[in-house]
Amino acid sequence: MADRQRGAGHEGSAEKTVTLGPAHGPLGRVVHLRHEEVTPEKGATQATTTLRMGKKTVGGDANALLVLRRLSFEATGGHKKKWQAHRPLHEWATVSQVGQHDKALLQQVMERRRALLEHWCAPRAIPRSVQRRFPGSAAPSPRGCVLRLVLTCEWRLVTGLGLQFGVLDSGMALHGTYGWPVISASTLKGLAATGARLDEASPERVRELLGDPRPQKAPSPTGPRGRGGVVFLDALPDTLTGLKVHSDTITPHQQPYYTDTMPGAAPAEEPRPPGEHHAPVPVPFLSVSGRLCVDLLGTDPADLDTVGQWLDLAGGEVGGGGRTTAGYGYFTCKPAPAKKAGKGKRS
Repeated sequence: MADRQRGAGHEGSAEKTVTLGPAHGPLGRVVHLRHEEVTPEKGATQATTTLRMGKKTVGGDANALLVLRRLSFEATGGHKKKWQAHRPLHEWATVSQVGQHDKALLQQVMERRRALLEHWCAPRAIPRSVQRRFPGSAAPSPRGCVLRLVLTCEWRLVTGLGLQFGVLDSGMALHGTYGWPVISASTLKGLAATGARLDEASPERVRELLGDPRPQKAPSPTGPRGRGGVVFLDALPDTLTGLKVHSDTITPHQQPYYTDTMPGAAPAEEPRPPGEHHAPVPVPFLSVSGRLCVDLLGTDPADLDTVGQWLDLAGGEVGGGGRTTAGYGYFTCKPAPAKKAGKGKRS
């Protein structure tokens, strides 16, 4: 990385060093890294690292899809600290909260979701053209119903750890348009299936509510064969509290052993055995804490209540996401209060 340094001494401090380094790739023409170090007359050196676009600091209005998945920098601490190349990205994520400062935008998105849910709950009339072709279908289809749950992290939650986007060793599940941290609908459905097993629910009941990849084993009376009776939407940050983003680190102590024995690794004549003499290798990752809104759609309120109980059971017993053995991923999933659920949520 082509850096340039400039000194600017001032009273009470040692020389101030500013290092400017562009990002790799096309974005390097507009985004660069600014690293400043100040050594007071008495005290330890203080360093700050910021992302810059021209003369402006990249703030919380930037989209995390670009910052976390499209930017790459060299390490600023020498070849022995290559893992520290993540620091400017993680510092931006924790300070900006991955774009959640724009509460108005989040509220607008949740308002559009509310309109969708109200439309889902309304009786759906049969078009006249269909009534003429199929006289028996003149009656409107039954109303849908919606259950809103509040997912509250007991501590921290790691979502999308294996996505491996950008230069980070571990990814983070982000909204495909706005870049907010989310829990995908497929993840919620998998957690519900785990809760169903913990609840010892019958296979027929599980297939009835969650569906089955084999259509012949999970007939659906109202939709495509194989589809379950409950529809999951992506969990979005709660509009009141949002999610707090944390920069965490896990430190494997036997990385050579894991590298030699992991699936897909190049065959070695003799894998290096695990040992405490191996140098620890810090692996950074991002986690979140706070609350998310989970919306379940269906035609039977009892079905939605059952799936909500499965989610709560899975969150308390096995957790979701990664690092559950280290205490991450545990949560509660309770129905939202009526005043927060909005009109038309249950019917």
